[in-house]
Amino acid sequence: MIKSEKEKGVGVMEYLKMLVEEFHSTTVATLGEDGHPQTRVIDMMHYEDDGVYFLTARGKAFYQQLMEQKYIAVSATKDKKAISLRGKVKNIDSEKLDILFEKNPYMKQIYLSLS
Repeated sequence: MIKSEKEKGVGVMEYLKMLVEEFHSTTVATLGEDGHPQTRVIDMMHYEDDGVYFLTARGKAFYQQLMEQKYIAVSATKDKKAISLRGKVKNIDSEKLDILFEKNPYMKQIYLSLS
C-alpha cells in the first residue's frame, strides 16, 4: 500500500482513483542493491482513503527493497495524461488479498501459481 505524503486535501482521492482505474499499470521506482534507481511495471489494484494497494511476491528483490526502503515513486501515462506520486509503503500482509483478487482476478492465477 502507498500512503500519500501530502495531507488529504481536495484532489488526493481523485489521483488515487485515476491511478487504479484509468492508468492501472504503473512504473514503480525503488533503489537497487547498487544504489541506483530501479523500475518495474506494477498494477495498482485498489484504493481507499488511506492509499492505493498492489501485490508483489515475498521472494522478489522488489519486495525486499520495499521492506527496507519504505518509500517509492510511481509514474504512469495513458491517453496523453500522466501522473507521478511518491509515498510511503506499508506491508499489510494478506489483509486485503480477497478484495485485490476479486477486483483483479488475473492476479489470483499468477500469485497462486507461485505458491
